[in-house]
Amino acid sequence: MKDIPAIQKAFNQLLEYPGIDPQGYCVEQYIDQKDLICMVRLAD
Repeated sequence: MKDIPAIQKAFNQLLEYPGIDPQGYCVEQYIDQKDLICMVRLAD
């Protein structure tokens, strides 16, 4: 939570990978006050 812009940077890096669903979406799952998981949908 100390570096909120890092979340956007992480998603930008994930979206560069091949195989990402262009119609998909990005999801953040907060594990606790300091950890989260960034997820993007893969193409079928």
